[in-house]
Amino acid sequence: MLTIGYIGSGAMVEALVNGWQGNTAIAQIGFAEAKDQPDGLEHRASVLEVWQDADMVILAENAKTLTDLAPQTQMAASVDPSVIVVSINEELMLAQLHDLISSEVTIARAVPNVNVASHAGYIGLAFDEQIDAEIKGAIAMLFDELGRADEYPEDQLAVVSVLGTAGPALVANLVDALAHTAVANQVNVEHAVGMAEQILAGTGTHLEQAQISPNTLVKQATSDNSVAQTALEYFDSEALMAGLQAEIAAIQQEND
Repeated sequence: MLTIGYIGSGAMVEALVNGWQGNTAIAQIGFAEAKDQPDGLEHRASVLEVWQDADMVILAENAKTLTDLAPQTQMAASVDPSVIVVSINEELMLAQLHDLISSEVTIARAVPNVNVASHAGYIGLAFDEQIDAEIKGAIAMLFDELGRADEYPEDQLAVVSVLGTAGPALVANLVDALAHTAVANQVNVEHAVGMAEQILAGTGTHLEQAQISPNTLVKQATSDNSVAQTALEYFDSEALMAGLQAEIAAIQQEND
């Protein structure tokens, strides 16, 4: 039995808990100072209790709270330095996390998105250079269970963070726009939502199975199709990319 312990709470913790909840080989426990924790998580009264009972600890608090908790995490790490730490905090780099906890503890960073709740997520991982290959592989396999996990240089996690966060929101917004357009034309809600969801899901499946680029599919979909061509005129991809790039640059600047 693998025990995953959470320090902190929030939407991403809930998504991770839901994603691993069906795995009977995993137990999940947690401690949070000021927030309710999701169903399926056994509560512990302190950081030390989580650390003592866990094989892997996921840090989900913000930088300020983790700094305030540093005396507790340092004490816990001195009691058991074999616990693997995975931080989903996007503010603190690996070196800063070692400063807050211990230089002797194995630490990785993970940037998941909300789709991990349904095993369809994307997770960016970054590891210490000296991390044991077996441990690295075990962490990657664990997160792969929640969708797809890829390793990145740590400075590229900002890209994963922005795209992983914005992507589901953009796709969901497009589904909503398609469904509302159908409803506005007297299509019943069930059919409208089902059609919009299948269009988006089917497009992703087609790209994967046909092994074609998104640009190729755009050309196929718009070839001799004036409706598709007109629809694309409402989508300003250059403005979107510029906005996303600005967000990535802002995070990278904060991390420097």
